[in-house]
Amino acid sequence: MARNIEEIRKIAAATRADFEAAAITDSELLELANRYVPQDIAIWEEVLAAGRPKFPAFSCDFTTIVLRHRIGYGDVTKGSYESFVHTFLHIGQTAIADRTIVDIASDMYGGPPIYIGELTHPWSEAQDWLIEENE
Repeated sequence: MARNIEEIRKIAAATRADFEAAAITDSELLELANRYVPQDIAIWEEVLAAGRPKFPAFSCDFTTIVLRHRIGYGDVTKGSYESFVHTFLHIGQTAIADRTIVDIASDMYGGPPIYIGELTHPWSEAQDWLIEENE
């Protein structure tokens, strides 16, 4: 079920606040990461250890996975912000854009802390990294 933009804004702001306050436990983050993008748990533990104390740096994978879980739909998309490898949530067509993305970690590269809008420069899409939750 598609959400309206105001709902998405509230979810994005709450999720950003939860990351800033470290309110999401490591075990929750690892469980969600493994559910949406299964890989060796040791890799996720390394990414978490590197990024957790430096939010928003090194956190785009986890922030996007949590956004996907909380919003309930969208593609976790590996792409870029400027020339930097970056992950964001692509939620498709909305009232504000045909190709809407949600990103709560682009400020690590000088972008806004929360962006909900068209998939356009400085963001670019490299490939869909995830389409659906893995059962």
